[in-house]
Amino acid sequence: MIDVCMVIRFSKNKFANTVALLVILLPTLAASLYSIVVPSSRIYIIFSILALLIFACLTGNVRKISLDASTVFLLFMVCIVTYGYFKNGIFYGEYWIYILTLIFCLFAKNYDDWHRPFLIICMISELFFACATILMRMSSSLYYDVLPQLYPDVTLFNYWYQEGYMTGLTDHYSTNGMILAPAIIISFAVYIVVTKEGKNKKILPLFLVSIDLIALFLTGKRAHILFAAVGLLVAYYLYTRKESNHFIKYAFLLIVGLCAIYMSYYFIPQVANVLDRFANMGEDQNILLRFGYWAGTLKSFNQHPFFGIGWYGFKAKVAETVGYTGNAHNVYIQILCENGVIGGLIIYSWMIYALICSLKNLGWIIRNDSEVGTTEKIMSFVSVAYLIFFALYSVTGNPLYDMYTYQLYFIFSTYSASKRQHGYSRIDNSSKEIL
Repeated sequence: MIDVCMVIRFSKNKFANTVALLVILLPTLAASLYSIVVPSSRIYIIFSILALLIFACLTGNVRKISLDASTVFLLFMVCIVTYGYFKNGIFYGEYWIYILTLIFCLFAKNYDDWHRPFLIICMISELFFACATILMRMSSSLYYDVLPQLYPDVTLFNYWYQEGYMTGLTDHYSTNGMILAPAIIISFAVYIVVTKEGKNKKILPLFLVSIDLIALFLTGKRAHILFAAVGLLVAYYLYTRKESNHFIKYAFLLIVGLCAIYMSYYFIPQVANVLDRFANMGEDQNILLRFGYWAGTLKSFNQHPFFGIGWYGFKAKVAETVGYTGNAHNVYIQILCENGVIGGLIIYSWMIYALICSLKNLGWIIRNDSEVGTTEKIMSFVSVAYLIFFALYSVTGNPLYDMYTYQLYFIFSTYSASKRQHGYSRIDNSSKEIL
């Protein structure tokens, strides 16, 4: 496994595509370190445009873009985000990251060669943040020496550490959760696909699952753990449903998992901390404050029901009226506030359509297992789990507005829709590799 995951045999095209991926997805791969790595948004924009041009020229996909559902949706998103940017006149850097992400998905959705390096890059990046989270929990001196230097404007590091909310190398424990949730989804998908195919190199995937799971619990984030678990359980159930004694195995997995959590509650403080937060949700000030954000959002929607106040409108116009500076912590009502009923129905329809496509794709793969390579099986498994995670997290978080999550969402949603419409390539040499 190590030789497969850590050593990539690059052709010139694959090397250039991988560099392009690293540049375009840097906001997700680097998380909040992005603001340290990139001194200026304009520098990132210039390099991202160059990376997109390289990617587009090497793949030749500009000529192959078809007017399908994903193309229409991506162009629609480009239009409403651009309209919102000019209407509300703020967030220059956020706007360009969003637009460049959408354009990348437009070029990439019908091209497969980038999937393997994409998964590997994500796993390496996420392992880095997972290990950093664990190390900083083990060494408080390392935590206090590093974090305040990286993010001098953040004043709550001591409070978070004492309360058991690990930020790792990010600027907030929620940011860390947004990085580690896809980490557990991808590493678990690799392990399940490798195990089902009978490959003998399973130790590293299992190790990654363990590291990512430990780190995710250390963040203290309820939503990320719960919603990632739901997504993975659904994907796992679908992917293994043709195995003998499938239901018994699935029930056994659930029982063992629940027993492990129950035992961990009494012996692992971080697990107890997360479970206690579930038990005390009715008294959680973070949740109570969100009711105020939602009330302000719905009030704005009532005033502009058809077309809304434009993308970024909540942060620009509504947040200050409820004593806040961020997003609404509910994607569904913020979409209504900013895009009205008309734009909202289009976005909701896409979210449902992409999720249905991902479920049907995984079902097709189960019926035609020998025709699809390992990488595409992992991509499809991850797509189901991540889109479910995203849909659930949208109830309490801001994943359609946080670059750490929306870049992956657009990748997996357009991947799912395109595969449903255009199908999978016949199995090739990639099927002999774990990734």
